[in-house]
Amino acid sequence: MLAHDTIEPNDLSAITFRDRLHLTIGHSDNRAARASQGQLGIAYINAVLQQLGLYSPQQDTGFRVAGPYSVKESDLPKGWRQPVAIKRALGKGAGGRVTDIPYCATARTLAMLMTSMMRNTFPGAEGPNGLRDFLLKRSGFSYRSFALEGVQLARQGMGLSDVPTVAYSKLGILWANEEFLYVEFGPVRFGLVMLGLLPKSKKWHGGARGWDLASNLYPLIHGLPW
Repeated sequence: MLAHDTIEPNDLSAITFRDRLHLTIGHSDNRAARASQGQLGIAYINAVLQQLGLYSPQQDTGFRVAGPYSVKESDLPKGWRQPVAIKRALGKGAGGRVTDIPYCATARTLAMLMTSMMRNTFPGAEGPNGLRDFLLKRSGFSYRSFALEGVQLARQGMGLSDVPTVAYSKLGILWANEEFLYVEFGPVRFGLVMLGLLPKSKKWHGGARGWDLASNLYPLIHGLPW
């Protein structure tokens, strides 16, 4: 049975792969993410990203798994499959460099991935509705959005009082430095990728940077012909 919002990340004794995806996406649970990597395989995940047009092994650019995940083997529940070592997963024929961060992406491919997930428009893929549901059903601690708060401030300053019909935001997709925001205000729909919000040495700057960037960008976005 699908684990809904009431499941706790500590209660992981006997759950399905779908439950692990829910914990990974909806609760930002790193152990569930690592176990999902182990079941699917890092090379397979990167192959799917390549098939979706999000990664080019020839140019070594785009969205891909690139480095070891932060969770240690001892942190996983007994019986949860571990992903193979990153150097082995990215061995001959797999493409891509090994890095110190779990994932690499360009702003363009990050926006493509998240927007396609929200709009259910993956080319040639079936069944991403469940992933979209996970994105929209999250625990409160993982739902903070500096960008959305900045957009709302800009709207108030412009005298626009309507609220978004759909809004999804995710902080820390690429090692705590980025935020993705997808928002719909009636016919106005856009995805926004904000880079460099949370430098490790000054994380408290994240809120101010996110608010300022989104507040300055929204008037430009709002003024586009839709």
